[in-house]
Amino acid sequence: MKLLCFSLLSLSLSAFAAPDYSLLKDVAGVRSVLKWNGAYREGTVEVVASDAGIGFTTVPLTMGTTPVLAYSLITSSSLTTLTASGNVVTQVAKVGVDDIKITYEIDDGYYMIRAQDCTSASCRAIEVIATMGKAPGDMVTATPFLTSLQGNYDISLAGGARPIETDAKAEVDTTSDPKETAFYFPYCTPAGCDLGYAGFPYVGTNIFHENLGTNHDIYTLLKYSSTNQLLHYSWEVNNGTITYANHQYQLTGKTVCLEHVVKKSTTADEMPRD
Repeated sequence: MKLLCFSLLSLSLSAFAAPDYSLLKDVAGVRSVLKWNGAYREGTVEVVASDAGIGFTTVPLTMGTTPVLAYSLITSSSLTTLTASGNVVTQVAKVGVDDIKITYEIDDGYYMIRAQDCTSASCRAIEVIATMGKAPGDMVTATPFLTSLQGNYDISLAGGARPIETDAKAEVDTTSDPKETAFYFPYCTPAGCDLGYAGFPYVGTNIFHENLGTNHDIYTLLKYSSTNQLLHYSWEVNNGTITYANHQYQLTGKTVCLEHVVKKSTTADEMPRD
């Protein structure tokens, strides 16, 4: 009887062996979203793979103009299989009447999640691209691009609101430091004003360009902080109107997407830095 019990236990453990979570180790954790269903969006995505569940969750960044949807698709590890082929990991699960399939495709410096959640009546498909240090599009040489932005800018919107008169100027400075271009895009709240400094070193900033239509282009700027955090910014130009976005701005303890809508200044007025 003891031998029979041991055999049944062994069969049970074998039948419910956990998937190989290490297949998702390269994409596990929280990343900044680049695209949602083919369009540039603001948000984060977290991939998890453990006994607690396997899948992903997207979180919108507030204050962004076009944030991702809040969405979560995580399946029980006991109901899930993981397989790998080349640079693609496939997750398959059946949860009740739902047939779920998620693929994680790792490209050069970013990854793509394609998820399909189907019932007998319908299917929902989602595609998410997240950065791992690079982005889709053509890589741009940092120095000529960043130095071309030199000058003063008039701010029409900061964080979705019109700035006060003394806070209505921004500056891109390429002359103060030979190793970087400095952005100063101020943002004021009742608690005070932030100069909005961000330095983009010529060595260490990865920039990617994609044309979105006639006179409409977006540049994704990626760099690492001194604590090795990957930082994500974007510079979108649409018929002369520029939207500069900081995708990890800290506001009252929360991460938001701070956007400035600006145009190149036609006057010599400079941004006050005091």
